Amino acid sequence: MRIALTGTHGIGKTTLAKQLSERLGIPYLDEVARKVARIYGFENSNQVKESSYERIKSYQLDVWANQIKEERKNYSGFISCRSVLDAIAYSIYYNGGITDTWLDVLNCITYDLTADYDVLVYCPIPDDIASPTDDGFRLMDRDSQIAVDCIIQGMLPYAKAKKVCKLSNKRDWWLNDVLPWLGKF
Repeated sequence: MRIALTGTHGIGKTTLAKQLSERLGIPYLDEVARKVARIYGFENSNQVKESSYERIKSYQLDVWANQIKEERKNYSGFISCRSVLDAIAYSIYYNGGITDTWLDVLNCITYDLTADYDVLVYCPIPDDIASPTDDGFRLMDRDSQIAVDCIIQGMLPYAKAKKVCKLSNKRDWWLNDVLPWLGKF
C-alpha cells in the first residue's frame, strides 16, 4: 500500500504516520522538506519564508522532486507523513498565495502523481490545539497553519488517489478513523 498524509504543519501527521507504519508493517517515509532545508542551509521555516522568491522556488522544487524520488524508491509500499500536494501548498503559501506559470504546471503534474497513492489521508487542524507544536523547525503562528490548511483543502478535490480519506477534527480518533479506509481496496 502507498499511503500519504496531507495537512498543515504541527497537527500530528508524523505521529499518525509512525503509528500506521508500525501497525501495518509498511515502511515510514520521513518528511523530505527538512532534509532539503539542511542542504539549503535553512535552520527553520521562517528562514525559508523570508528568503527571496527565486530561493524559495528552488527549495520548493527540490522538496517536490525529492518527495517523488522517495516515494518511487519505496513504490511497493510506504506511509509518508507528507504528500506531493504539500510541496505545492507550501510553495503557494510562501509565494503569498499567488501562483505563476511554474507553479501552475507543477500543480497539474502533482494531481496526476497523486494517482500513485492507494490512500491520501487529509488531516485537518484538530480541535484540541491552539497553535503548532514547536519543534524548532516549523512555523509557529496559527495564521500560517490555517493558510496552508486552506490551500490543501482547495487542492483535495483534484487529487486522483484511489481513496481520499478526510479525518475528523478529533486527533485522538485519527488512527481508528483511518484504519477502515485502508481495508477498502
